[in-house]
Amino acid sequence: MTCAEFLEVAEAFAISALDPEEQRAAEAHLAAASHQDCPQALARAGRGWEALARSLPPIRPSAQVWAVIESRIGSPRAAARRRSSWPLGLAAAAGLLVAALFYTRATQERGRAAALSAQLEDLRAQVSGQRQALALLQSPTSIAVPLAPQSGAAERASAILDLDHHAALVMASALRLQAGRDYELWVIRGGAKLPAGLLRASADGFAMVHIDEQLLRGGAPDALAVTLEPNGGSPQPTGAILLLGKVPKA
Repeated sequence: MTCAEFLEVAEAFAISALDPEEQRAAEAHLAAASHQDCPQALARAGRGWEALARSLPPIRPSAQVWAVIESRIGSPRAAARRRSSWPLGLAAAAGLLVAALFYTRATQERGRAAALSAQLEDLRAQVSGQRQALALLQSPTSIAVPLAPQSGAAERASAILDLDHHAALVMASALRLQAGRDYELWVIRGGAKLPAGLLRASADGFAMVHIDEQLLRGGAPDALAVTLEPNGGSPQPTGAILLLGKVPKA
C-alpha cells in the first residue's frame, strides 16, 4: 500500500471498517519508516470519530457495570487509602494544581457561557442525527466508501452507506473555513449530479452530513463527490471536484 492509497482509506482504517486484507496492508504501511502525512491523516480521522462519540449525551452505567469497573480498578475506598498514603508535599502540590485548574476552567466557562447558550438548541437538534450515525456504523449491512482527494486536495472524507435501509452519512476532516464558500456533497447517478447537503466545517475542520433517504431509493449511486461552492450551495456543481468516492456495486 502506498501513501496515496492509505490517505484514501485512513478514515475507514481508523474504525477498522476495511476488509481484513486492506486492514493488514494499512497496518503494514504504517510500520514503514517514512510517510506522506499518513500518521497525521490517521490522527485527524480518529479525532473525527471521537468528536461523534463525545457529542452524544452521557449514559449512567448500571450497577452491574459499576461492579465490573470496581473489580478491575479497585473500590473507591481502596483508591482513597492509596491517596492517603501520598507524601504530604505531593498531596499539597496536587491540591494546588487542581485548584488552579478549577479556577482557570471556571473563568473560561464564564467567558463562554453566552456563546454556549446560543448553541444549545443546535446541539440538541444534532443529538438525534448523531444517534442515527452510531447505529449506522454498527449496522452489518453498512459499507465504507473513502472519498479520494482529487488533484492534490488537502481535504479528506469517508462515507458510511447502508443501502438496504436507505441510510448514509459522510464525515469529513481537514476542511478549510472560507468566507463566502461552502463545501457541498453530491450523489452521482448516471449523468445526474444530485445535491446532497452542505458540509459545514467546525473550527477544527470536521463536518458530518446525512444523505436524504430519497436520494438512495433509486439503488446504489455511482459515486459521491464534494465540491467547493458559493455560500449556501448550488443546484449543480460550479467548482472542481475535490473529493470523489466510487460506490461498489453489489
